[in-house]
Amino acid sequence: MITAKKSSLPTPLFERFEANWPAFTHQIRTARNEAGHPVTVEPVTAEEVHASLLIFQELATLAKQVQEWIHTNYS
Repeated sequence: MITAKKSSLPTPLFERFEANWPAFTHQIRTARNEAGHPVTVEPVTAEEVHASLLIFQELATLAKQVQEWIHTNYS
């Protein structure tokens, strides 16, 4: 839906969305799949937690900006 509205999004917001959103959804999908169908019996590693924490702030900020854009343009 957001990609379809590309022309009405501010260019910097769309570029951030396009570059970062797939990583966000992939991380959620991977965690869900691993919880339901674990590949190994190893616990979550410190590196995986660190990686998630590194991208969390950027993705939370992006989600908030997209939410504000939707509210401003489609409420």
